[in-house]
Amino acid sequence: MRLLLDEHFSEQDAAQVRLQVPSIDIVSLHLWAGGSLLGQDDAAILAEASQQGRALVTRDVRTIAPLLRTLAESGVSHGGVIFLDHRAIPEGNTGALVRALSALWHEERESDWTDRVLFLQPRDPV
Repeated sequence: MRLLLDEHFSEQDAAQVRLQVPSIDIVSLHLWAGGSLLGQDDAAILAEASQQGRALVTRDVRTIAPLLRTLAESGVSHGGVIFLDHRAIPEGNTGALVRALSALWHEERESDWTDRVLFLQPRDPV
């Protein structure tokens, strides 16, 4: 499992996850590909993430969910999407984000994420 945090997350968020789980492959859109995809169309980001075997971590349900329907109807695959709901994992709560992504990685790191969609659930502190 390789993860890409969308532009609403910072590289610091990715760094905090890597501190918790050093073997996780996670990067933010801010650094990935030299930041060249910042502000780009969601379809382009999903396509590039898929080519590199990355699942996109995003809070952007409003625009990504319809895009996923369009891709499915067109027979186009993606590398997976992990949605975060602000009520379940509030923005700015890096600890909750780190716990949830770390737990998901431990449970799903060997899984094929092609075309998978999941809403990330909060995890209790250890």
